[in-house]
Amino acid sequence: MKKLLLPLFLIIFLTLIPFSYATLDLSNKQLISNDGSIILVFGENTEKTFFTNSKITPNLELGIIKLSEQKFLFDSTDLVSVRILGDSIAVKSFEPSVILYARNTGNNDYSIAIYTLDVGFKKQTFTASLESKTGGLETKLIEETEVKQEVAIAISNPIRTQVRDVYTLTIRVYDQTINPTADIQKQEGYLEGIKVNIEILDPNGNVFKTISGETDNKGYFIFEHQIIENIDKLGEYTFTIKVNNQVYEGSTNFIEESADGASAP
Repeated sequence: MKKLLLPLFLIIFLTLIPFSYATLDLSNKQLISNDGSIILVFGENTEKTFFTNSKITPNLELGIIKLSEQKFLFDSTDLVSVRILGDSIAVKSFEPSVILYARNTGNNDYSIAIYTLDVGFKKQTFTASLESKTGGLETKLIEETEVKQEVAIAISNPIRTQVRDVYTLTIRVYDQTINPTADIQKQEGYLEGIKVNIEILDPNGNVFKTISGETDNKGYFIFEHQIIENIDKLGEYTFTIKVNNQVYEGSTNFIEESADGASAP
């Protein structure tokens, strides 16, 4: 069905949007919808010379479209076409299948129509404004809109660890579609390079450790800490683990060294 709609998608781009000569300069500008669902960040224009004629092309550094059913993230490496039509803007992408047409309504305000195909042919409309580019916006937006993979987490956390021993918190991250219950007996579906953030609070509720990193090539992220006598407080420590959009909470105890020096169970 999608293949049948692609020709229609192209026809819309070529015929629905009226022809006009280019007058708008998008160099170092950003187009942002009023509700923050659409953000297009443009860098310096690209100029190409053909014989005696030169052509200036807008350079889309980053594009973010957040719809109720989908989220799109474009950058300069994607096959995205940007055209200036008078004082309006047309953006086309076939993978993902998106057409955006921003019509200038005056005073740098725009009416945006977005046509999408991946979840059925739909049109959605927004209002936006064109403004000067804000430094650092690209990095911030990529972090905020990063697509989060659905994961399942296995956690190994000792109930107690005594002074002089090493407390070890082990996390293993799996693809939820392959190992939905995070069964540690399954040696498949583990994920490398998944960001893990841990915050540990001491018995008084103060931050003891803040740890960030990524899972290794076997899906593991391991935190170790040797408990030091008279320095580390004894008692219950609570922790919060954040992996993608998921949050896990738990606790452990740092205890006195046993009289015979044996490790705590």
